[in-house]
Amino acid sequence: MGKWLHRSLSPEKGILVIGFLPEQISKLEKSLDEWIRMTDSGSILIEGTEKFSSIHQKFFFKLLSEGTVDSRLIFTETQGVESFEIFKPFREFLLQRTIFIPSLDSFHSPQINSLVQLILEELKESMGREDLRLSEKNLQKILTMNFDKNLSSLRNLLEESILSSSGSEIEILDRKEIRDRVLTIPDSEDLDLRTAVEAVERQKILLAQKLFGGNQIRMARALGISRGSLQYKLKQLEIG
Repeated sequence: MGKWLHRSLSPEKGILVIGFLPEQISKLEKSLDEWIRMTDSGSILIEGTEKFSSIHQKFFFKLLSEGTVDSRLIFTETQGVESFEIFKPFREFLLQRTIFIPSLDSFHSPQINSLVQLILEELKESMGREDLRLSEKNLQKILTMNFDKNLSSLRNLLEESILSSSGSEIEILDRKEIRDRVLTIPDSEDLDLRTAVEAVERQKILLAQKLFGGNQIRMARALGISRGSLQYKLKQLEIG
C-alpha cells in the first residue's frame, strides 16, 4: 500500500523502506536527513510503528505536527498487535490519518481474482517469467484458500508457486498453512539485509531442489555447502 501511494503521488521521486530505527535522537536525525537526500525528498516508508519506543514516537510527532519534514513519511503497522510503548499524541495523530486494509476474507471472489492477477503480473515481470500462465483450475484453488496473513500470504503463495514451476503453467501448491515469508529478493529501496539474504538463499535452494530432484548430496555440492548446512537451511527456511 505504501509503495502504491508513492507511485500514485510522486513516481518521479525515490522511496526507501526502513525496518529499523536508531534509538538515539542524534543518530535518528542524521539518518532521516540521509534518507531524505537519498530519495530526493520522496517517500520514506517506515515499518512497524507498534514497535516504536516512546522516543521514536515523540520524535516523529514533533516533526509531523510542525510540518518540518521535506519528505513524505508513510508508517505501517500490524493490525491487532499492541504497541510496546504509547505516546498518546502520536497514536492519535496516526489514527486520524490511517488507511485500513480489510482482511481478504471480507472480499468477494471477483475482487480476490483481480488482486491475484495484479500481483501475478508484477511477480512474473520482476522474476522474468512472463511466459507463465495461471489456469482456471489453479485460480479456483486460490479462491478456496484461507489467507490468515492477508496480502503477504497471497503474495508468498504466488511467489513460491512461480519459483517451483518448471513449465509454462503455474501450479498452485497445496499447503495447509501459508508461511508469512518473503520469497523473492526485496526491492532495491528496502534496507532489510537479513530478509534479502534469506530470500536469496531460499531462491537458490529451491532452484537446486528443482534441478536435482531433491537429491541433497548433489544440491549441497552445487550450492557449495556441506550436506549438514543444507539440511539446516532447509529446516530454517521451512522448505519441505
